[in-house]
Amino acid sequence: MHLAFVTTAASAAWMASPSSAFAEGPPCAAEAQVVKDMSPRDPALDYPKSDAARENLEQGKRAFGVGEYDQAIEAYTAAGLVDGAPLILYNLGQVYRAAKDYEKAIRQYQLFLERGKPGVEVRALVECHIATMRSELDHAASTAPPSGPAPDGGDGEVQEHGPVAAPTNAARSPSSTWTTGRKVAIGVGIAGAAVLGTGIVFGVQSQGYKDDAAQLCMSSPCARAEEANALSDKASDRATLANLSYGVGAAFVVGSVVTWYLSGASESEPADGLARITPHLSSTFVGLSYSREF
Repeated sequence: MHLAFVTTAASAAWMASPSSAFAEGPPCAAEAQVVKDMSPRDPALDYPKSDAARENLEQGKRAFGVGEYDQAIEAYTAAGLVDGAPLILYNLGQVYRAAKDYEKAIRQYQLFLERGKPGVEVRALVECHIATMRSELDHAASTAPPSGPAPDGGDGEVQEHGPVAAPTNAARSPSSTWTTGRKVAIGVGIAGAAVLGTGIVFGVQSQGYKDDAAQLCMSSPCARAEEANALSDKASDRATLANLSYGVGAAFVVGSVVTWYLSGASESEPADGLARITPHLSSTFVGLSYSREF
């Protein structure tokens, strides 16, 4: 099968030969012969004016001639990006039809009819192709085997099935069967413990700064009051961070315990509802909010 490359006399050098321009087989042979014998050609089949589009069309024609449909589609698509000639849509329909991708072929032919507005003869040929492909699609759909498993025989014969795998739940470790909630609880608990540990570090640092400040001002009046005040400020900052860490860490630990309790023991034993523990932290408040969905 050959692609249709039809144009006016001004661009005849770019065309396929007239004898092969519309070589079609049944069932649209009669319509194709009418289009081939037309003089002058239908303007809807004029070659694009862009040199880049013409070059891409030539590449597509060569690829189509040797059955490289993917390359032909790529070349024609590239041509369509630089020139809106309806012939490009027609040629894409031809390639998709040859590749038996009928749904895409129908779409390209329909776009050709909408944008190219061909005359009666060319329209009859394209509509013949569309009707033929739709008939093929309907036939394929009606003869396709039903999806899903085949039913067991009704005559008492037992259908043979493949081996059934043994349940794997028994081989799983307890942690692999925990609910998502309990896994989250473990993570929150670990995070809470880490924050509490950070609070302890801040507390130790705060006490160290306090002791250093006291050492600087053991006598009165204090000769190194400025340094002692700086150390006292650091001690106060570390104490604030320690208290915040204690609050947040405790909130995480409590949230972990509550989440663990409210979550099911395993995926096969879900909890009655979905519980959420959300920590809240600000400069003046540390707390938890609890919500549950049923």
